[in-house]
Amino acid sequence: MIGKNQTYFLQHGNAAGICRHQFAKTPIAIVDIEATGVGRNDRVVEIAVVRCEPGEKPKIAFNSLINPEVAMGASHVHGIHDSDVSFAPLFREVAGDISAAIDGCVVGAYNASFDMRFLRNEYGRLGSRFEPPFICLMYLIQLLSGGRPGSLDGACASRGIEIGLRHSAAGDAMATASLWQDCRQLMPRTWRGFDDLRRNCKYAFTSSLSSPLPRSVRPLAGSSSKRCTIDPSTRAARIEGIQRAAHNRAQDERIFAARTEMRIAEAQLEATGYCGPRNRSPAFRLLAAEFALVLADIDPFSTDWAHLRTLCARVR
Repeated sequence: MIGKNQTYFLQHGNAAGICRHQFAKTPIAIVDIEATGVGRNDRVVEIAVVRCEPGEKPKIAFNSLINPEVAMGASHVHGIHDSDVSFAPLFREVAGDISAAIDGCVVGAYNASFDMRFLRNEYGRLGSRFEPPFICLMYLIQLLSGGRPGSLDGACASRGIEIGLRHSAAGDAMATASLWQDCRQLMPRTWRGFDDLRRNCKYAFTSSLSSPLPRSVRPLAGSSSKRCTIDPSTRAARIEGIQRAAHNRAQDERIFAARTEMRIAEAQLEATGYCGPRNRSPAFRLLAAEFALVLADIDPFSTDWAHLRTLCARVR
């Protein structure tokens, strides 16, 4: 449902945006969302904002489930069910709090294009623009560490960062905040501000640095909206159960495929006419190579087909 046009941000600033701002004096608001899917019509179901004030430890400024007003999807990823959000606030009920949580900050996210697209859409439904300056930690950590863009799990593992609860907005946002702190340590000493980032980082997100810092219409302290969360242990158990079931399904598929290959291999072995070490046909030699078996491995079992099949099954 589209709400009335509302103003959540006061847009002001100069043409240079935040390019003249220094890292050491500019707060970063790390945003992470979970959604019903990745499509154009999917909606936000959870959002967390972690503020990284200069010289202070990251703190959660906002964290809540969101009632998406559509059927739940992607529960196998984030572990959120329809029943969890039935009494959660609508996005329009917390939009003011979210804007207050990022007040005066550069927005940061791991895969920023994903989070920014959903937030633009959600604010757009309320008739408001959401165009703050933002940075993408997925590409920034890749630029500074020399790796390739990958998952948040991989980036955190490579930096020794623990994720509290993967695919929870708060857990992912806190982990991403730690990545931002690592990025600051990895930056060359000559990089002092966002203009250095713009000139040295040739990614699409740097064009947003010409935007002014977002200024909220009202402070977060004035918030009276409700929040809604899930018990972390309950959610972790759900996600673990879903992942275990998916792993078991994949394992069953691999076993079925292996058994099918074994039946084909047995038929091929019989067709080679292999009867022992002195009668190895070329076809049998090729088959042995396919199974990564050397003749020394095969000879002890050459007179026992049951043992030979066991050996093939073990190496497959």
